[in-house]
Amino acid sequence: FSSDKISKISLVLPLKIYSFNFVNSLQWAIGLELFLLIKDPWRIYLTTDHPNGAAFTAYPKLIKLLMDRPFRNNEFAKINKHAQKSSILSNLKREYNLYDIAILTRAGPAKVLGLKNTGHLGVNANANITVYSEIEDKEKMFENPYMVIKDGEIVVKNGKIQKVLNGK
Repeated sequence: FSSDKISKISLVLPLKIYSFNFVNSLQWAIGLELFLLIKDPWRIYLTTDHPNGAAFTAYPKLIKLLMDRPFRNNEFAKINKHAQKSSILSNLKREYNLYDIAILTRAGPAKVLGLKNTGHLGVNANANITVYSEIEDKEKMFENPYMVIKDGEIVVKNGKIQKVLNGK
């Protein structure tokens, strides 16, 4: 392949992460280190393959890892001991706030993709909104939104589907 063709190839790698494995542990730690070291949340995006092969179903836990340093340090203590020695994760004090998470998961990706009517609450926005009941455990909070609004219509409320919309 020429280099211009390689840049257009996407790989899907189904990974099973093992906390006892040095490489897996280091991949996990490096992904979190990147999120915590990049100061401007507009320059990094939470996508379905970051950090290191996580599925979108892992978002709530990833968000908790970013927002809750004691939880992050507890999880870090469970990974491979050699990987721990190669990482600076336990020294990073930063914790994301809800504003940072909104940028990381909604506004930033919409902006970088050039989606003018998505990722904000301004005039002419699509009214795609997720409402959360704020609770201390951010993983539980982000696992179960109170309400999901798509194009101005409530599609989920209190965990119950209210309306099924066809995608575009």
